[in-house]
Amino acid sequence: MVSYKQIGGRPCLDFVNTVSAWTPDGVAGGRFTPVEDRLSFYYPDLEPRAARRARSLRAALYQTFRAAIEGRRPAAADLEVVNGELRRARAGQRLRAGRDGFELSSADGDDPLAAVVLSAAELLTAPELSRVRYCPGEHCGWLFLDTSKSGRRRWCDMSDCGNADKVRRFRERQRSVHATR
Repeated sequence: MVSYKQIGGRPCLDFVNTVSAWTPDGVAGGRFTPVEDRLSFYYPDLEPRAARRARSLRAALYQTFRAAIEGRRPAAADLEVVNGELRRARAGQRLRAGRDGFELSSADGDDPLAAVVLSAAELLTAPELSRVRYCPGEHCGWLFLDTSKSGRRRWCDMSDCGNADKVRRFRERQRSVHATR
């Protein structure tokens, strides 16, 4: 199994980050396209139909979270995809009695999208939504929950995008110093 950094802070955000980057597609309305789909690395056992559902949900969640971050209304089509998966997940929930009390679980434990969409619904309706950010790193766009004390976290991961930005800015300063000589 391939390991990957789970920097999102919530299962739904880590799921959305199963691409190498999200890039603007140039269409008005702020749509984004995944670059280098890595879904099969993290969910290798998905049947083709489930993989199509997963890719559709991943794109709809990304668009919905980006709209929330940017203070705009998400597209109705994106909400329709999310709501469809949410209905499916909720329909499969069952209350079960356990040794330590009751638990709410999925009747269909084989549907990996259930946990993802339930995590997304919880985050989209929680006060923490205001702490969801996207990484401004070049060729990134990953989503993460900013749990820093100051609420000013900027990068998905300081050792990746943050460090790359520091190197880029250092090289720009060096070029301008050498250009003025």
